[in-house]
Amino acid sequence: MSAENDGTGASAEAVEGVRGRLVPRTVASIGASLVSAIVAGLVVLGLMQLLGGPVDRDAWFHDRLVRLIAAGEADLLGRSFPWLVASAYADLPADWSLGWHWFAALVEHGDRPLQTVIVLQSALAVLALGVSAAALRVRIAPGWALLLLATSPLWTWRLLMGRPTPLVVAVLLLLFVAVLRRRAIVAGGLATVALLVYQVPAPALLVGGCACLGLWVDQRRLPLREALAVLVGIAAGVLLHPGFWSVGPDGTRATFHVWGLMAGSLETAANGGLVELPGGDSIRLALPSELGTGSIGTLLGQLWPSLILTGYAGFLALRRREAASVATAAVAVLTLAATLRSVRFLEYWHPFAVLAAAVAISGPHSVRPARWHRQAVGLALIVGVLGSVWALGGLLRDHGPDAADEVVPAMTAVSAAASPGDVVFNARWDDFAALFHAAPELRYVSGMDPWYLPAHDPDDARAEARVVSGTLAPDELRGELQERFGARFVVLWSPPLSGGRTRRYADLERQLRDASWARVLHEDEAVVAFELR
Repeated sequence: MSAENDGTGASAEAVEGVRGRLVPRTVASIGASLVSAIVAGLVVLGLMQLLGGPVDRDAWFHDRLVRLIAAGEADLLGRSFPWLVASAYADLPADWSLGWHWFAALVEHGDRPLQTVIVLQSALAVLALGVSAAALRVRIAPGWALLLLATSPLWTWRLLMGRPTPLVVAVLLLLFVAVLRRRAIVAGGLATVALLVYQVPAPALLVGGCACLGLWVDQRRLPLREALAVLVGIAAGVLLHPGFWSVGPDGTRATFHVWGLMAGSLETAANGGLVELPGGDSIRLALPSELGTGSIGTLLGQLWPSLILTGYAGFLALRRREAASVATAAVAVLTLAATLRSVRFLEYWHPFAVLAAAVAISGPHSVRPARWHRQAVGLALIVGVLGSVWALGGLLRDHGPDAADEVVPAMTAVSAAASPGDVVFNARWDDFAALFHAAPELRYVSGMDPWYLPAHDPDDARAEARVVSGTLAPDELRGELQERFGARFVVLWSPPLSGGRTRRYADLERQLRDASWARVLHEDEAVVAFELR
């Protein structure tokens, strides 16, 4: 331990003595990391070309919203989300990824959904890891940056989903290093950026807190300046976000409204989708696979490299007890715990597991020669690339692109018969993204997250479950669809599953076919659309 250090475990005297040698080496590593980022972007672009479309339905939603913003047709500053009529997402102005949508609107010009954004933010995440490793004096930092892709095919696969997480991770990595290097002003600025890109403070608090923990363990005194800078930066990000200044009828600020929705979503996932409604009854919501609890089998089968990296880094951190080792291991362990709660946190865990291993194996404490590090990282890259090619090939074969374009013919027919603003009853919340992408001029009942419907109105959630079950009497069914939800159309989509395609809503479809007040507007193998009269 040292009384004063630069966050990498080296004393102030040692740092001064080798500054002339380290600075050019660090600059060279950062430049080489840019090459690694370009390689990563090309890899992701190649995967997208092979795939032919996004792997996740959220990409269709984000792509359409980004294009509407770019065209000046969607201004969410101080306005509620207008496309959902029975969702807590629409109760208050709640574009929690506002900064990311602006960034995407500036750069997205391709024909495929979010292709430009996905490639750019993937490259930025790899570049940020390389820069962070170089700043922490990790040898072969560009190679470690490429290991971000090579050691987790599942993490690479999730880059293709078109969410803001890779960009958030890039900002968090730089924030983490800024705290460790005791650059308080830079850390505060990056904390603000993180909150503007993604209006949830937990990731910045976690990363900044672990970096401060590392400094405290190493120096035995609290890094008050850095901790205060992170907190002030987070507060500034909250205050600068338009959501903070948008207040709902009940006096709740949109920012706090979104935080509550995120917490409720995670709690619902932890309960397996079971939601207790007022009155004592309950419903079970359909969850996306990413909200499922991470299992040991998943960790061992698909994420074992991240698990090994985390374990090794944690072991060495306990032995060394210096700032960078403790901080990186702490973030890796905590994000691993979050991944066990929800697989979506893999997107945070894996980058910090790689950085923790880089610090542990090739950081300034290593006494091995540079040649050994080059050979070790090179061998890891070869093995990782071979394993990733095999694993990604399986993912491409088994999953393929999301089938959202199947709804286009049906939604074209609906749009031709509809007026702007007409409501479509979508029988499942995750159908919304595809329907919205195909017909953004219409309105839909629920979407974005299964929790948002009961959070908006438990009675609406209860009514939707009864409608979809196909057990209501004809008059009740008509009342719920037309009077409660104001629907003029019903769209029933049965996307393909691994075991083939089956009609997901056969009972409801039968009821509507028999109803005198509903007529089939469009029908094909995937979708049947009804117009209500």
